[in-house]
Formats: sequence, C-alpha cells, structure tokens
Amino acid sequence: MSITCHCSLCGKIYQVKSRFAGKQARCSCGNVMHVPEAQSDGGGPSSAAAGRPHGAILFLCPQCGYQARVAALLEGKKASCPGCKTVVVVDAAPATPGPSATTSARENVPQVDQESGYFEKIKQQGGALARKLIEKGQQVYDHAILQVSALDSVQSDAPSAIPIGEDLVIGRDPEACQYILDHPGISRQHARIERSQPDYLVTDLKSANGTYVNGRRILGRAPLEPGDMLNIGPFTFTIDGAALVPVADADKVEIVCSELCKDVTDWTSGEQIRILNDITLLLQPREFTVIIGPSGGGKSTLLNALSARRPATSGVVLFNRQNLYTHFDAIRKNMALVPQKDVLHSELQLGRALLYTARLRLPPDLGTEGYMAVVDEYLETVGLTDCKTTQIRSLSGGQVKRASLANEIISQPNLLFVDEATSGVDEHTDREIMRIFREIAEGGKTVVCITHNLTNVEKSCHKVVILAPGGFLAFVGTPGEARSYFDIDTLGDVYYRLNDKPGEQWKNEFAATPVYQQMQRDVQERVQSSQVEVEMRRSEPLVRTLVVFFRQLFLLSRRGFDILVADTKSLMVTGVQCLFIAFLICVLFGRSDPQPGKGGLVEMLGVTSQFELPGLQKVSQEILKEKEIARSRWANNSKAILFLLVISGFWFGCNNAAKEIVKDKEIYERERDVCLNVISYYLSKFLLLSAITTLQIMVLFLLVKLITGFPNGNLVELFDSSVLQLNSLVFIGVCGVAT
Repeated sequence: MSITCHCSLCGKIYQVKSRFAGKQARCSCGNVMHVPEAQSDGGGPSSAAAGRPHGAILFLCPQCGYQARVAALLEGKKASCPGCKTVVVVDAAPATPGPSATTSARENVPQVDQESGYFEKIKQQGGALARKLIEKGQQVYDHAILQVSALDSVQSDAPSAIPIGEDLVIGRDPEACQYILDHPGISRQHARIERSQPDYLVTDLKSANGTYVNGRRILGRAPLEPGDMLNIGPFTFTIDGAALVPVADADKVEIVCSELCKDVTDWTSGEQIRILNDITLLLQPREFTVIIGPSGGGKSTLLNALSARRPATSGVVLFNRQNLYTHFDAIRKNMALVPQKDVLHSELQLGRALLYTARLRLPPDLGTEGYMAVVDEYLETVGLTDCKTTQIRSLSGGQVKRASLANEIISQPNLLFVDEATSGVDEHTDREIMRIFREIAEGGKTVVCITHNLTNVEKSCHKVVILAPGGFLAFVGTPGEARSYFDIDTLGDVYYRLNDKPGEQWKNEFAATPVYQQMQRDVQERVQSSQVEVEMRRSEPLVRTLVVFFRQLFLLSRRGFDILVADTKSLMVTGVQCLFIAFLICVLFGRSDPQPGKGGLVEMLGVTSQFELPGLQKVSQEILKEKEIARSRWANNSKAILFLLVISGFWFGCNNAAKEIVKDKEIYERERDVCLNVISYYLSKFLLLSAITTLQIMVLFLLVKLITGFPNGNLVELFDSSVLQLNSLVFIGVCGVAT
C-alpha cells in the first residue's frame, strides 16, 4: 500500500510506502515533508470522500468553466483557478475510475490523445486558457494540473516545518548541509542555526548575499526567537519553537499594497499634488499582471512604489507579508527591474555581457562552470542561444529587448518588474516578449508589467490593473472581466471609457463591487499579521566589505578593459587624438633649436635674416644677432609647447571621463540598485581611464620631444627635465580624469 503526500515548498506530489506513515521524508527540493498516517483497510476514506477514486478528480471552475484533472487530495481545499485566478473550493464530480493507488497522481492523468472527444469538450468550455490548451496540447495540460497543486500549497494552513535539532546548516551544497536550498543566490554553506538556551543562534557563514533576521543583515551571530523572520536568499522562514516554518520560497511571491499614495510638489505654486490615490492591490504568486491606463494615470509611479525605487508617500507594500520599505535590504536582491531603456554594454558579445552580470550578482563559490550554466539557461529561456557570441550592437531591436530581460533574470529573482519593455518593437516581437513573460510567471515568478500596447495583453496576462486619470484604481481582474465590467469589445477601448467619468468616480464604483471588498479584506488581514516595525540598518563588517570591494574592483576593471578592446572605433579615436595634437604642435613650432633657420611655422612667419651684406665683420655681427634672436625664440617656443602639452593632457583626462559618465549612466544606476559597490565602480573607471590618459600623454610627449627637440642640454639635465615634465603632465591628466 502507498500513501500520497505533497511538498508544501515546491508543490510536488509523491507516492511513498506505507511503512513511512507518520514519519518525515525529504523532497528533492530539500524540504522536509510529513507523511500522513495510512488509512486502515476497514475505515476507508472519510465520508465526504467516500466512493471517490484514489487517483484524480475532475476540477470544474464555476467562474470560468476551466476543467482539469487534479490530485484527489486537493478536494475540499482552496485553490486559485489557472483560468480566471479566482480562489475557489476544489469540489467537483468524481473522475472516472483510474489506476490503483500505487500510481502517482500525475500518472493518473489521462493522455489527451487517448481520450476521445476531449478537445471538443474543451472548445465548448471556452476561455483563454482552454484555447491555449488546444494550441499546446498535452504539455500545457499537464503543467496546468501541476499548477493547481502548487497553488494549493501556497494556500495551505499548515506548512511543513523543518526541525532544527542541535545544529542545522543551510546552503546549496548537499554534502555539507542538512537543509538544501537549490538556488544560485544561495552560497554553498550559507547559514548555521544552533541551539542556545532558551532559544537559538543563527550564524552567517560568510555568504555572498547575506542572512537577514527581521529585515536586518546579521554580522556574525544573532539570536533567533519565536516569531522572528529569517531571510536566506529568496527563501523566507519564521521561527516556531524548535522548527523553521517556510513562509515563502523562490516560486511563491505575493505582493500586497494597501492605501498607497504619492504626493509631489508643484514647482510653480509650491503646493502638494497627489498623483497616486489610495491604491490597494493583491498580486498572487505566479501571476503575470499588466498595469494599463492613460498617460498621467500613475502607472510608472505605482511601479516605482511597488519596487521601492521611489517609495510611496504613505501606505504599505508587503513582500510575502514583510514590509518592503523597512526590509528592503533583505528583499532587494529577490527583485529585478527591466527598464524601458536597454542597460547593456553594446560593445560586448551577448554571452560575455551576461557572464559579467552573473559574476557580479551571484555568489563567487558558484564557479565558472556554474556561471556559464546560468548564462546558457537564460539565453535559452529568451530564445537567444544562437546569439551568444554576437556583439550586442549587432542584435535587432527585439533581440536586444530579450537580452535585457535575460540580463535581469539571470540572478533568478522572485519578482520581476517590467517598465515598457515592448515599446518601439513590432507586433510579432511584442507577442513573443509577452509570451516569455507569461512563461516566466507560470514557471514560478511574479511578473508586473507596464505597457501601452494592448494587442497581446489579453492573450498573455493573468490579471490587469487599470488606473484612471489622477492615479485612481478603476479595476482589477482578468482581461475578460475587464471587458465585461467596462462593457467594451476590446481591451484597447478602455481608454475611451475612462474619459466618460472622473477618475474618482471610477474608483468609488469599483470600491463598491464585491470583488474589491473581498480583496480589501484579504489585504487588511495580511497587513495586520505582517511585520511592519522599522529596523535599524547596520553596516557590514570591514573584512566583508573589503572582500566585496576588491572582487568587484577586479571584475569591473576587467569588464571595462574588454569593452575598450571591443570598441575599436573609440579606441582608434583615442589614439588619433594624441597623434593629431602632436602633429599640430610640430608643424606650428618646428624644431626648437637655438640655431637660426631651424624654426617651424612661427619662425617662417617672422622676419628672416639677410646674409648677403658686404664685409665679414658685418656678417659676424649679424650671425651673433641671429643666434641671440633664435635663443630667445627657442625659450619662448619651449614655454608655449609646454603650455600646450599641459592643456592637452588635462583635456585628455576630462574628455575620456566625460564620455564614460554619459555612456554608462543608466547601467550604473541599475547596477547600483542591485549589488554594485559604488567605490569599486568609480575606482575601476578611474584606474582604467588614468591608464589610457597616461598612454596618450606619453605618446604625445615623446613625439613632440623627438621632433621639436625641447628641452636642450647635456644628457643628465635632459633626462631629469624630461622625466620631471612627463610626470607633471601625467599628474595633470589624472587630475582631469578625477574632475
């Protein structure tokens, strides 16, 4: 006899032997599962489930008509329907008798091609997901069934607990850790929890992304008390006596915002203007949500508030029931933002650029092979495997958009924000990108997107959030529900309907609907049970700071050098600058020699000497006079040449630095929001640009020195003077870089 049990952490369903009843088993994801007690032969199932087949039941959503076979153990529980995302009770007619109980729930699902007339039944049901099933066949059918099971585990009231015992090591290495978290954001040995009467102590094992208790990164050791929130990478746990209780993992992110408001100052009048008005939302795990509305409706403001880039003036944002604003340090690496402008170094090959991103954002103990595996995985996700060795500037607009997406999801964030990622692309590319977002959401992430192009929104997203002018919430629901609510034929017509009434009236009408009132109750329940206390930030230990500083300094310097070498045009311009200036100086001054007739353009424009005077004495006097004039001109020319060299050196430094600041502004801001050490970034730029400026100055100085011949004197004086002058010029050039 076998017993069915399911993992509350990843949603997988297992059939285990009855001898494990009442014991614990470890899932492939590392979670410890509790195996329920076996039913006696005489007792049978409960009366509510009497006569029901062991394998599967037929789930039929009363809201949208979505139909699928799901595991029998879900009957009577709450689950979110994959078709309309409405939370319903799984209570349907029994499925046809299936195989014996020793067969897994997944094996009990009939094959589509073996069930006569199945597609015809699906067609009669209608709905966007049903049409999707018809297009993709058995693969999507199976995935939808697993999705219902996984979503049920999110709703579970009794998540599986991990006993701590005397000592529990958490990390990615299965050989060194007792509890495995298989995620690239987790270090091999991330944290240790050990008993310390009366409670426990948690120790961060020099992890790359840190260990957080109640939103505060711990330095060394920290006490753990019942009710504390423990963040390890994208995983969140709470302490319950002698066990860790999973609150959320990398595949289950819920976003809640309550009464968000945003005020800005009108610079003309000095008054406060409210551009976001009392927004309350509940975004479920594995949802692809699209925010739409007219220009000036507050879409970008809402996205910035939800991502904490520009926090709201008032209100609360919860990330898996943790206050996002007060726990931002613990959460920010679990979020990613795909900006409207592409933030990639166009000079690099695509694979090389993504490899640098992986090295910066993922733990160093992942190793080169681990980094390459992650890069290959996400290149395949966005369909750019064949473009791995292609220079980014050679990609099409749609390919660059997908490359930017791969760049942001390479660290496997829980939550993905997208700001107009499909702007400026054709309809086919828009459809492909929206399809990728849908697949990412169904793969376990929560995706929130802003877009003005509504062509493919209805086919791709699970939920739409519609904002009315003035930053008012006009509607939240599925695209089909939006069309019914606004009485429109296509979703694009909603812009015309929003102009029929003031934004505040749309808000009040939607607030009176049962859907909004239920969402409001759910949001308030989560806000009241969340941790909202403000935690004091603490600086990292000096050793840890220095390790991150030098590691990022090396990576950023290496990336900068690769960009410089790959950008041949810019490299040629940099080299031609010093050659051109040296050419002008040499043409203008010629050879600075205290001998008449050896000057350059300056002497040619002056008064020349006349040597055809009668009398030898007269000639001798004129020669001496010419030499004196030449010496005076030589001294003046040397000063002028040195002055031009100083100006040129300073200009080299300023010009090189200004180009880098302008070119990398967006990339710097994005990386700074994620993991960038600002001092490492600026120092890497300073060192690289100083080296380039020094090389330019040396070439310029040597060319001018060889051709013009300044300064003159014996060998020792010449060497001392040249070295001193060159060092002075280099120092001035470096000052130009610094400014």
